[in-house]
Amino acid sequence: MARPFRTILIMLFVVSVPSASQAQTTWHVDDDCAPPGAGTIPDPFCTIQDGVDASENGDTVEVQPGTYTGAGNRDISMFGKAITLKSSDGPSATVIDIQGSPSSIHRGFFLIHGETCQSIIRGFTIENGYLIGDTGGTGPLGGGGGAGIFIRDSSPTIRDCVIRDNTSETLGIPLLVDGRAGGIYIDGNSRAVIERCVIIGNTADKRGGGMYVGFAETEALISSCLFSANNAGSGGGVYNTFSRTTFVNCTITGNIAVGGGGFRSENSRAFLSNCAVWANIAEFGPQIQVSCPGSPVIEYSTVQGGAEAIHADCPVPVEWG
Repeated sequence: MARPFRTILIMLFVVSVPSASQAQTTWHVDDDCAPPGAGTIPDPFCTIQDGVDASENGDTVEVQPGTYTGAGNRDISMFGKAITLKSSDGPSATVIDIQGSPSSIHRGFFLIHGETCQSIIRGFTIENGYLIGDTGGTGPLGGGGGAGIFIRDSSPTIRDCVIRDNTSETLGIPLLVDGRAGGIYIDGNSRAVIERCVIIGNTADKRGGGMYVGFAETEALISSCLFSANNAGSGGGVYNTFSRTTFVNCTITGNIAVGGGGFRSENSRAFLSNCAVWANIAEFGPQIQVSCPGSPVIEYSTVQGGAEAIHADCPVPVEWG
């Protein structure tokens, strides 16, 4: 009677062991390489996009220290994969230099394929993206915003990154909504999470020097981030429109705009909790500007000048706690 019992145990053990095809893989990228590479430690890929292209859900793409430039290291797409793309040594050692200019229009990342919270980008400096106008968001150059990172209908996690010195320029055509988000652009049905990032020195001709979050289905969680020295026509640090965005433990300081130097909220339900909004500069609402309709919630936060200093285009209820 014992033999059938032993047989069942063996069968259960065999079933519980994952097959080789289920194993997670770490792919390696190094700018000091012999192209094209195989993604191994002795023979790494030469571009970040090659690492992403080789990966499958659950994999990790680990990027070694260096400055990554040119094709395959800008306009990067994750193609909806649930992977972790990370640097081995953090943003100070691993730089994606987009090298954008008016004659070379490129951004850092283009995330439009339904990425989820398990699509993780961690530990990079993303710099020198450059966009002009709005080509409709149909390719790596499109969208009119997010010279650092463009997110649409996707919900990636961006963690421990520095997004700096990126520019979104307008064509100056009346009624064309372009020139948005020098740093990070989020719209559509997105639930992006941005954690422990520094968004600094970015410029947008119109809206959201550091970040633009927009449209009714958009929600974002911004946690433990610094927005500083960003510049825009409106919303120097952040422009939030027709969306629900939550900021927790963030500092918004030293940003410049005509309206809403630190933060501009338009037709939105914005939440600021345990944040500091201080020393921003604007003609209207140096720290925070609110447009109708909209009722931001500000709790456990420090805003220079207090509730009385929030500039509202019309009577807008501000929940202050």
